[in-house]
Amino acid sequence: MRKRDLAVLLLAAFAVFYSVQHEGGLHFKQAWYIVGDEPGPFAHESEKVPLPLVTDLNGDGRNEIVVATHDAKIQVYKPRVAGHDDDSFFPARLLAEVSLLPEHVRIQKGRRAVAMAAGYLQRKVPKMPRKQAIVVVTAGWHILCYDSNLRLIWDQNVQEHFPHGAHIKEIAIVVSNYSMRAGDLGSVIVGGSMEVVPEEEWNIDNNEEEDVEKLEEAHSQAGNDKEELEDLTDRGIGGLERHFSYYAFDGRSGKLRWHHNSTDFRRAALRGDPSSALVPQHNYKLDANALLGSRHIGEHDCRDYRWSVLGSLPHSWDHRPDTKFELAHFRKMPKGLQKKHGGAKKIGDPHKRIGKELGNAVTRTLEKVVGAAKGGSTGAKVRNEIRDSFYRPTHVGNKSGHWWAPNTIVAHLSDGIEAIHLYTGRPICRMNLPSGGLHADVNDDGVIDHVQVAGGHGGEVVFPTGMDEALKPCWAIATTGMPVREQLFNGSVCADRQFASRFAFRTEGSTLTVARPVLLPRNKVKKHRTVGGGVLFLTSRGDVTAFAVENTHMQHQGRHAKKLWQIRTEATWQVRATNEDSGDDGVADHFFQPVPTIHVMASRVGGPQDVIVVAGENAAVFITPFGATFGGLYLPSLPTEELQFADFNNDGLTDIILVSGQSYYGFQQRRSPGMSLFSAALGVLILIMIGVLIVQHISHPKKPRSSGRADS
Repeated sequence: MRKRDLAVLLLAAFAVFYSVQHEGGLHFKQAWYIVGDEPGPFAHESEKVPLPLVTDLNGDGRNEIVVATHDAKIQVYKPRVAGHDDDSFFPARLLAEVSLLPEHVRIQKGRRAVAMAAGYLQRKVPKMPRKQAIVVVTAGWHILCYDSNLRLIWDQNVQEHFPHGAHIKEIAIVVSNYSMRAGDLGSVIVGGSMEVVPEEEWNIDNNEEEDVEKLEEAHSQAGNDKEELEDLTDRGIGGLERHFSYYAFDGRSGKLRWHHNSTDFRRAALRGDPSSALVPQHNYKLDANALLGSRHIGEHDCRDYRWSVLGSLPHSWDHRPDTKFELAHFRKMPKGLQKKHGGAKKIGDPHKRIGKELGNAVTRTLEKVVGAAKGGSTGAKVRNEIRDSFYRPTHVGNKSGHWWAPNTIVAHLSDGIEAIHLYTGRPICRMNLPSGGLHADVNDDGVIDHVQVAGGHGGEVVFPTGMDEALKPCWAIATTGMPVREQLFNGSVCADRQFASRFAFRTEGSTLTVARPVLLPRNKVKKHRTVGGGVLFLTSRGDVTAFAVENTHMQHQGRHAKKLWQIRTEATWQVRATNEDSGDDGVADHFFQPVPTIHVMASRVGGPQDVIVVAGENAAVFITPFGATFGGLYLPSLPTEELQFADFNNDGLTDIILVSGQSYYGFQQRRSPGMSLFSAALGVLILIMIGVLIVQHISHPKKPRSSGRADS
């Protein structure tokens, strides 16, 4: 075969291979639905039910879907797997359900679920399936733990620690196999805060008189021993409901192991002990810090745990489902590095062990004893064996590949990040961050960056972190440092530049709103420069914008910010007028407000984040990290929460769940059968053709052409 023909075939094979890799994009088909009773509009967000859980409860390798209902029930469904030719919704099969109401007194007040989580209480044993436990927290602060078959294990109540007449503002649960004491079976940690809501905003249902009587009776019974918790407005007590409190329970018995309330880990002077109060003239600075109570006892500056805090980012809080717990391993920075805050260099993996860890005297003694018993071998091998004998942790979401045992609960709250010791509840550090934006290390320089964006015409006025001037409409800004030292970028997030200026002066029409920004993962690395990555923005007009900051490692170049791309999609939504806005009587209708979605998804479970999903009230659009659309999905109902991403059919592909009120719709990802095998075979063929071309070139060198002309 001639080289020319082989080169043409090789070029054709490359073209086919490229076409196969980019054929059609993502496809989702309708799979199942769960339709619940519509509860109607609500007055406060705390009346929403928690998001559904997709998890393998009984360890059979198949995921179930756990949902909560407004009539105080927990239901477990088996999702339907759509066939190759099916493209319509079918009802999911109900496997089990349980009522959250008491057995003898069927009172529904305070028994509606507000938070729900599932996890393993047992440690992992090889070749032994594990079953998960479900923990539910109700509006009345009842904490119920169920096994995989929805049998009640234990029930606790912490209502006495919270004021009456308040709603739950934030709440989170974590279920883990880490025990607090010997003999315990795992642990359950619950945290939450309250907020006082005016009485005119309460949603009083048809049983108004009955509910009011029960509420008055509860107040009269609790008034004798909890008087200090009742009168919040008259006495000016506000810290009790605003403080985020933590409670740790044994997973087997439900016994309280430790708690972190508003009065815990505070100085005695703040708790009313006059004997321990400081005298101001001794040291006015120390006394001022103590009386203000800005920090708990034992709390440190988060700069001491800089690497660990960076490992807990990004942080973004917009509404109650964003409150979450993460298990992490916090460790202090070496003292020599704590003073370096320039951030010019990348600090590396925040979870990676630095240097040689000598441990304490007991550990070193055990190393010597075990090493002598094994023939004098000491060092890392023995240290790892001792470590494994003490800890057998499971995977809890570490972003690195290094081993670590969690010792900290990282709470993502509305006002920032808080780190609490896992086994004692002792505060470690707290970092205040404003809600509504994105806080992360955008340019990978080891410094926390702050990204904020503003809408237009009636939208919320946004003041960027560290600045006194409000952000102009349809504009985004990113700043860096704590406190803020400089800007990373700023620019318009609207596709029409003239639109941004016109929107600021309009007095009529729909409000331009923006979704909270998200991080765009890095995808390319060039010499001396990190390319790709950045921040994504979505407006209610469907405009998707990507900004990036290229952090160079050359001292004379610094940072370069630019707009990667900007497109307009069908992911639009419109804020609906509430009863309050329209002048009608009654509570405001918050239930039917659309909730947009902007999310960077991994198309395969455990794979790279390669798909950007943006969704409005009628459609979802799939975008590549380079700004090209390659698929879409029409939504059958209005999304009242962000789209949920999980593999509910256990095929290794990420699926989508739409939450619309109390109804749920599942979309199954579909891939063309045999396409992966065909791509692999085509790739092998290309390699063979390249090898043949190289062999022909080596074995048949080019003959030199004669330069002399024939004699005449």
